[in-house]
Amino acid sequence: HVVGKAQRLQITKSDGTQYSHVKLVGADPLNDVAFLKIEGAKDLVPAQLGDSGTTRVGQQVIAIGNSLGRYQNTVTSGVISGKGRPVQAASDNNKVESLIDLLQTDAAINPGNSGGPLFNSKGEVIAINSQIYSRSGAFNGLAFSIPINMAKNIADQLKDKGEVVRGWLGVRIQGLDQTLAESFGMEKPQGALVAQVEENSPAAKAGIESGDVILQYNGKAVNKTADLPALVASTPIGDKIEIKLLRDGNQVITAAYAGDLHGNV
Repeated sequence: HVVGKAQRLQITKSDGTQYSHVKLVGADPLNDVAFLKIEGAKDLVPAQLGDSGTTRVGQQVIAIGNSLGRYQNTVTSGVISGKGRPVQAASDNNKVESLIDLLQTDAAINPGNSGGPLFNSKGEVIAINSQIYSRSGAFNGLAFSIPINMAKNIADQLKDKGEVVRGWLGVRIQGLDQTLAESFGMEKPQGALVAQVEENSPAAKAGIESGDVILQYNGKAVNKTADLPALVASTPIGDKIEIKLLRDGNQVITAAYAGDLHGNV
């Protein structure tokens, strides 16, 4: 969202060096990631990227950004407040919901911080600061960052293909609370409840029905609803995926072929 409508791109380093020859290689609006190239730049020292998959709730983090568009190189600190936070997002054809799977932090992030790095205590970038939840527009302790593993995958696709192609199953899902879980014969909430199956989707062709609870996807447990969208999105197009379902109190195993959903729609 920072560069999406820009007519001119310019990058400024912390020492004041400016680069005006900046090319937008590609963008993935759904996940709010853009891939830029500085034409003719030399001797740039890249930040060390970490592994966002190993982050833990309570882990200390540091954010750097251009707070409010005025205070450059502002450093704030906090902790990872939550993982796997779903953010509602949909493509033009409404095939995707809750695709983005963000890290939540209480490090102070304000308008102008978007695109800035979130570091771990080793100085490794583990996420890209993206948005805040606020009723006033000011920081209220709820900030969300794009995991660097996701960003790297997107950047690689943009560099190689110029677009992002992600797996698509074709289901709308909802969460399970204790009462709903017990109505399905489950001891505790687990999995993703299928609320709707789109016609001619991979899910429909695999025989998945509304009311099914997806417990496992391609050998990985779906412990909560937010787990499924990220698993589906990372599936290579055309791969045959085994899905374990709970239907009428019985576990059912079916197979689906991941369909494609382009990130540039």
